[in-house]
Amino acid sequence: MNRHNDKDIKDLVSSFIDAFNLRPKYVEFKIRTFWKEEMSPMVNRYTTEIVFKNRILYVNISSATVKHELHLDRDKIKVLLNDSLEEEYIKGIVFR
Repeated sequence: MNRHNDKDIKDLVSSFIDAFNLRPKYVEFKIRTFWKEEMSPMVNRYTTEIVFKNRILYVNISSATVKHELHLDRDKIKVLLNDSLEEEYIKGIVFR
C-alpha cells in the first residue's frame, strides 16, 4: 500500500538537520570523518586540529613538509571533500 506522504529517510534526516539548525555541526562532523578515513596515516599523525568556519576549512599541521605537500594538493582535497558532502560547502582550505 502506497501512502501519499511517503518520503525517503535521507530527505527526512536532512529536514531534521535543517529544522534544528544543525547543518554546520553536521558538515564539520562529516569533514572530520572524511579526514580520518581518507587521508594517509602520516597526515593524520601530524594533524592537530580541524576547524570549519565561514565555509573555510582550517587544518593545523605540525610538520612543515606535510603542510607544504597538502598545500600543493589543496584544490584536489577541496574537490574530494565537497564530493563527499554532496554539495559545495568548502570554499577554501587553509593549512596552518
